[in-house]
Amino acid sequence: MLEDRTFIRQYSLSTKKILHAGALEVLQQCERLNFNYIVPSAGLFVLVDLSRLLEKKRYCYERALFIYMFRECNVVMSPGEGSLAPPGYFRLCYACAPKGAVRVAFSRIAKITKEKLAVFAMHLCIDSTEQTETERFLSQCFDASEEQDKEANA
Repeated sequence: MLEDRTFIRQYSLSTKKILHAGALEVLQQCERLNFNYIVPSAGLFVLVDLSRLLEKKRYCYERALFIYMFRECNVVMSPGEGSLAPPGYFRLCYACAPKGAVRVAFSRIAKITKEKLAVFAMHLCIDSTEQTETERFLSQCFDASEEQDKEANA
């Protein structure tokens, strides 16, 4: 099968067409709901900015949104914390979504209000002043980078 160049070429074109259609559907839904996103240059996912749904731009509130979307909306997106993205960014994989699934997911997300989520998050974000491991790590990286910039400019 792998030696069948015609099959490989057709398979590759078919896969590219499916991935392009999936990415386009995600971007159209983001536009429809005015969610910012990072345009993919390759890969199988789009980073979607859902931070406007968060009471505070903290990872504990992002985790609350992740759990809320999963439990209440039956929508699964990976929180950005695992990718070191800013709080509120989610990875949405479009590679295997059945036709129409992205539209349904975004319709459900559109019904999430900041107020509903704040009540839900209250139980998960008991001490939201404490930094998470990711926040501590990023803070150390950026602090070190700022120090290096100051030294370079001196």
